[in-house]
Amino acid sequence: MARIVAIDDEDLIRMLLTHALQGQGHDVIVAADGDAGLAAVADATPDLIITDLNMPGMSGWDVLATLKAGTDTVALSVIALSGNASDEDRQKGAAAGFSGFVGKPLDMAQLLAEIAKVLGTE
Repeated sequence: MARIVAIDDEDLIRMLLTHALQGQGHDVIVAADGDAGLAAVADATPDLIITDLNMPGMSGWDVLATLKAGTDTVALSVIALSGNASDEDRQKGAAAGFSGFVGKPLDMAQLLAEIAKVLGTE
């Protein structure tokens, strides 16, 4: 299936993502912050990135901006995870370049559906 880098500062979310995504056959690499996530992207050449938006230090918004500024990473698909998931937040995310948006608390079925949509495997 796909190689996915998942970036979230919450241990429980990283554990849930790893378990659920590996259960779907994906190769999952997790990172606890934006800097580690960007390093993982550089090392792993993922098919998809999932990032929390609200993290200390480098936010998910910053991760996306860095990826979109890079010639090797500009085309990567990025799904946002956020506790702020109003229609306005989703529109702001789409305008910024996120390929998908999933609210928290995390609904794994919704996330898996969003992943399938973004990867074109639905």
